[in-house]
Amino acid sequence: MTTPALRAAGIKERAPPSQRPGAGQSSVLEAAEHRETAREAVRKSLVMLKNGAKGATGKPIPLSTTGKYLVAGRCADNIGLQNGGWTKDWQGSASYPNHLFGSKSESIYEGIKKATERGGSATLYQSDGEIPDLSSYDGVIFCTGEDPYAEYFGDRQWPASMHFTETQLLNKVRSKYPSLTIVTILCSGRPLYMNEEMNLSDAFIAAWLPGTQGGGVADVLFGKSDFVGKLSFQWALNPCMTMQYNGTHGDDPLFSNMMLPIGYGLAYSDDSLMPTLKVDHLQCGQERRQDTPNLARAADSPKGPFSIH
Repeated sequence: MTTPALRAAGIKERAPPSQRPGAGQSSVLEAAEHRETAREAVRKSLVMLKNGAKGATGKPIPLSTTGKYLVAGRCADNIGLQNGGWTKDWQGSASYPNHLFGSKSESIYEGIKKATERGGSATLYQSDGEIPDLSSYDGVIFCTGEDPYAEYFGDRQWPASMHFTETQLLNKVRSKYPSLTIVTILCSGRPLYMNEEMNLSDAFIAAWLPGTQGGGVADVLFGKSDFVGKLSFQWALNPCMTMQYNGTHGDDPLFSNMMLPIGYGLAYSDDSLMPTLKVDHLQCGQERRQDTPNLARAADSPKGPFSIH
């Protein structure tokens, strides 16, 4: 054994067993208290980026628990997407069935369904089916998300954008039902280039990676709790902007058509400031035109010489 390893072993030998209540008792994992703490973390980390158009009267959310809603999108009922990478395995996967995350886990859709079960309804849209007749619906809750990733498999030169087929679905609903309320919830590990989706949505929420307690999203969406989350990164509003997440742009004006600044985030009492955003289909945004998994992007990305900065 090396000297450092011997020192560490000596410290462990001298230290008594842990005296913390519950230490070593795996049966207490996922206790009700643990799950409520996780759900609270979801509620407090959500960031509302939009709640109605700039200057509009009335606010699309909070939604009513007695309303009738279509819940759509790849992250609506997918706990694998809610968790991201470094969960069941290194990269995570959108193909893991929900039951692998335990019977006490809850998807965003399941949380919405529970919130509306007394007087309202929530129907899950299957992505390979036809859009139902929405004339009697009060709104569409569109839960989208990027593929899970970890480390360099998620690297991007430009702000990543959303799956093209997901945006197509949003466009179809908006074009057929122009007055229907659309709330978009984004599951991602970072800010994405979402100008088109923000324009198509009446309200837009960055949910980050809510983990196994997706019901926390419904707590805030239906007004049981307010939004308190703020951006801890700048959010690019230009597809070709190489972001430097070090605060150097934090003083830029709001909605400069370049970024949302660190600290931005609306509460229900705030007026929406979001104008119609410019949508750029520039060369650096070409990945929007097709759905390409992270692994394929990582394999195709140019590799420079190794260096340490």
